Amino acid sequence: MKSVPFEVPKNQELDRVVTFFKAFGDRTRYLIVTILAHGPLTVNELADRLGTSQPAMSHQLMILRQAGIVAGKRDGRYIYYQLTDDHVLTILRQVQAHTTQG
Repeated sequence: MKSVPFEVPKNQELDRVVTFFKAFGDRTRYLIVTILAHGPLTVNELADRLGTSQPAMSHQLMILRQAGIVAGKRDGRYIYYQLTDDHVLTILRQVQAHTTQG
């Protein structure tokens, strides 16, 4: 494996990175991210797909929002949650590729 220089992050950046990875460190939140990779959904749609309550789903989405992984867009009385950008999808794919390599 070719070594690539990598800077050690400063404290504030380090906190953001750790928060990001902590958000991925939960089975339900990881499933939410993989589902949202297919497109935006409401809290209730996500709760139905994962068989959980709306309040529990809202809590998980709050953690993902705070980590900068998902964002909500209001459309009338509904908020549709989606991945914040393609970087999240790239990271998701890299993790899946890394964990499935034999």
